[in-house]
Amino acid sequence: TGHRKGPLQYAADGSGAIRRVDAGAVLSCVGHQGEADDLAAFLRESLTAYRLDAGRSCPSKAIAHFLRREIADRRRTDGNTPELRALLGTVDDEGAALTWVDESGARADLPYGAHGVGAPLVLGLLDEAYSPSLNRDEAVDLARTCLDVLRRRYALAVDAARIVVLDATTCREVT
Repeated sequence: TGHRKGPLQYAADGSGAIRRVDAGAVLSCVGHQGEADDLAAFLRESLTAYRLDAGRSCPSKAIAHFLRREIADRRRTDGNTPELRALLGTVDDEGAALTWVDESGARADLPYGAHGVGAPLVLGLLDEAYSPSLNRDEAVDLARTCLDVLRRRYALAVDAARIVVLDATTCREVT
């Protein structure tokens, strides 16, 4: 979950699906794993080049627009590109943001998000429990609640799930 004035948390499987692409940006993808790895590496290298050239980090909104354009361009240039959906979490001077980009390059800013097999259930829980006034501990507790419900309701191995917190100073895994 994430919002403009506070912390940003993600829950994902333990496969390394949450990738840090910049000091203030993490990327989580659902779809073909090779495409996801390639996209994350390309985004990380592009943001590093931007930082070296401009002498500062790329703004959150610019990262989101760049990701959207890259996914759309890949879809246009290679029509058989595997489906790939992304959640981009960013934090900068304006606060935290969560952006969803689908396989065709459609983009939306979200207060919270989930994707993958359990996403409909998690989104239902977040619809009821999310509030923009959540502090970090409350947001982490909400993410743990979502994982507990997934453990009970789905035959998924969510024991390897991770909660990653991205804020203005760190990107760290919460135990």
